[in-house]
Amino acid sequence: MANYSAQGSITTSSQAYLGIISVVNPSSGVASRMKLYDILIGSAATPADAFLQFDISRQTASSANGTTQTPGVNALDPSDSASLKQITTNYTTGASAITSSSQLWNIPINQRASYRWVAAPGSELVGPATASAGLALRVLGAAAAGPTCNGVVMWNE
Repeated sequence: MANYSAQGSITTSSQAYLGIISVVNPSSGVASRMKLYDILIGSAATPADAFLQFDISRQTASSANGTTQTPGVNALDPSDSASLKQITTNYTTGASAITSSSQLWNIPINQRASYRWVAAPGSELVGPATASAGLALRVLGAAAAGPTCNGVVMWNE
């Protein structure tokens, strides 16, 4: 299995979760399972005591309200082929088509902190081999216009 990474950022809002990164299967072509094994989150904004809530949720469709990255540009081993996934980052609104009650990972942190989660072997977050389905890293802030948050996800497929 090849390993990949994607990074993104978003300015938070207290109104709704906003998408930082989503990794989904294309709507046509090859759909494959993915295993998300590493998540890094934090804020590059001026330090303040603000609350941030990050989550990983299942997503059932890709979204047009963010920036689409070229698949495979961040293969961790340059000899690996391009990723089969569609990567969307830096959403202008919430990540679309989030499956209700599908949070797989959720953590609150203070804006002054950064956090890294690494899956224990066999405990990776698994995305289905279904067209247009995948996983989204999202953030919810404490203020209407909160700090800019950053995230990196790593997966294998």
